[in-house]
Amino acid sequence: MFFLRELSKVGFKEITLTTNGVLVGDYLEELVELGIKRINLSLDTLNKEKFHEITRRDDFDKVITSLDKMIELGMDVRMNAVLMEGINDDELIELARLSIDKPVGVRFIEEMPFDGKSTEKSKNFIDYKEILSRLEKAFPTIKKIEDDVSSTSINYKVPRSMGTIGIIPAYSRTFCSSCNRIRLTSFGELKTCLYEGGGVSIRDLIRANPGNEELLWEHISTAIQAKYKDGFEAEKADTSTGFKKSMSLFGG
Repeated sequence: MFFLRELSKVGFKEITLTTNGVLVGDYLEELVELGIKRINLSLDTLNKEKFHEITRRDDFDKVITSLDKMIELGMDVRMNAVLMEGINDDELIELARLSIDKPVGVRFIEEMPFDGKSTEKSKNFIDYKEILSRLEKAFPTIKKIEDDVSSTSINYKVPRSMGTIGIIPAYSRTFCSSCNRIRLTSFGELKTCLYEGGGVSIRDLIRANPGNEELLWEHISTAIQAKYKDGFEAEKADTSTGFKKSMSLFGG
């Protein structure tokens, strides 16, 4: 929380938080007080046993309690579910129905192959067109709604529902032209694309040039200007060999 408290003093237009919902419950009131009202919650299943199988944690009740509390506090909640054939795709409609009864944006994400071993599709992969097809069969009145300028999700709404439904083509990479995301990993590495092999080591730069903010911003600006056209270009340019970094090391 110390980091978020200090970050809130900088004066950013908006700060959002991505969480698995396990520990955040005790801090939600303070987050709202700090002005952090938009939150992304990762939740791939509504089945307690399946949750344990996927996460290897027995924290399902904590996550659901956190979700309910977020809604109670009036936070802008986006619930992200990675859809996987034969694992949780049978819950697609049940997960989507949360957007009808609750003011939540339920977003289904194509599985990305960053398991630390390869960049190939997994046997459980479901593409965004198939996800949409299943949603349209279950909700014949579902309508496309306008996406934000830099949105990575394709968004829909069932008439008279409280929330929205989104699809993120994370592997198909159809959103690259509008993506404005940059990421700073826990190791201090700046990444302008999830598919790029390397990145700019902000950590090493700061350690070598303490207090030199001008140089820091120069490197950040250069990295952003050199951002790849799309994820396919970034992946093609990755010449690294051997072990690939797992997605869990730098987030989504």
